[in-house]
Amino acid sequence: MISKFIRFLGFIWYYYIVDSILAIAIGLVPILLALAIFHIVRRRGSDEKMTKSHLFGSLAFCGALVAVLVVTGIPSVFEMRLEPDMNFVPFIDIVKVTFQYFLNVMLFVPFGFLLPMLWRQFERWHVTVLCGFALSLFIELAQLFSFRVTDIDDLIMNTLGSAVGYFLFRLVRRFFPKISAASVERRGAWRWEPWLCLGGAIVSMMVIAPWIFR
Repeated sequence: MISKFIRFLGFIWYYYIVDSILAIAIGLVPILLALAIFHIVRRRGSDEKMTKSHLFGSLAFCGALVAVLVVTGIPSVFEMRLEPDMNFVPFIDIVKVTFQYFLNVMLFVPFGFLLPMLWRQFERWHVTVLCGFALSLFIELAQLFSFRVTDIDDLIMNTLGSAVGYFLFRLVRRFFPKISAASVERRGAWRWEPWLCLGGAIVSMMVIAPWIFR
């Protein structure tokens, strides 16, 4: 009986992983199209080329953004309904500290790492951490309109994850200075690229992908 239950849990976990991968892949398509159009327009009248490291890094950043939105369960605009379930008391569940908090931190580590690595306007730690806080706050507020819990613990841990990611970026950059080759200037059209990735991920997961599969 126990072995059957364990196999059942394994099947549910496998289904969740496959479903999440498919959702990420679907959500990435509109963002990649928007990025392609952006770079076609940007290169008109400009000889500045994008390095391969920045290209692959920006793709990874978009994938990380979509993964965050998929895992956190951000609601689509077609299914929003106000059903607030909120917790404003930090660290009230000691059991949750050992597992869920760790997952929340790890979820935002790629965000805090890739953002300053790819765009120089985020090389100051407080800018990256503030962006992580803002993204997490947006997700928590959006969850007021879904079945998920709006939890201050998630906000704190996600922000901490952004800070950890930034620390790892500084550490890696110190020992591998060539990582700076992926970074682009904060001026010109480049400064709009991270916001296109972020806005594109939100619009894709809340509007475009749900509309396609309604």
